[in-house]
Amino acid sequence: MKLLQLFAFTASIASLSLCASAQTSTVDVQFGGLYANPISSPTIVVSGTGVFGDDLTTGSHLYWVCLDSVQESPGNQLAIYDVSTDPSVMQAGIFGPGGFDADARGAVIQATTNMFYAFQDQLLNTPGNSYNRAFQEAVWAVTYGYRVWGESGPLTSDVIDTVMTNYAPYIEEDPLIGDFLLSALTTPTGSSTVYFGNPTNDSSLQPVMFFPIPEPSTLTLASMLGVFLISRRRRD
Repeated sequence: MKLLQLFAFTASIASLSLCASAQTSTVDVQFGGLYANPISSPTIVVSGTGVFGDDLTTGSHLYWVCLDSVQESPGNQLAIYDVSTDPSVMQAGIFGPGGFDADARGAVIQATTNMFYAFQDQLLNTPGNSYNRAFQEAVWAVTYGYRVWGESGPLTSDVIDTVMTNYAPYIEEDPLIGDFLLSALTTPTGSSTVYFGNPTNDSSLQPVMFFPIPEPSTLTLASMLGVFLISRRRRD
């Protein structure tokens, strides 16, 4: 599958226009369940138009995450979404007119991307849904920071500290949420790809982010290489 590289999170993100990108495709997405492990409950693009539609329908499964705790989740249903590599495509809920400003949009996108790639292996390979649930809760915690707790400006360590303080009761119940939030400022190394999705025909649904899931053989090879390197170090 042809994948476009994730744009760098620089100061230019604050100047992103709120109009939809010209490079947008409309796709029919069969969503897995909210919090569900993407291997046992896969999310796939059933059909689509345009360059992204062609790429995504012939590619591997996707990992998706909600960006708005106010709007409804598209989990466990077939829904039509506009998809782009440009985040300005997101115009639903708090990402629509009168919602988040450019800094808040950029902060949520940055945190979500960093957290996913920091825990990609665990999210995709750990049985059950403990990591998947904690990741979603951590994303919502960041949105609360900007929507409820008065945070503004770009994502910083001070913002994350405030989010963790206000979200402390939930973190005490599930420390994994705190682990995710602590990785929100860690830029991923290597290739990182993300798509942004906006519902087209159901105003109750929310915008989402999609992450392509590597082919199982790729993950297996990487895991085997890791085991080999660890065992070799122990012998040296």
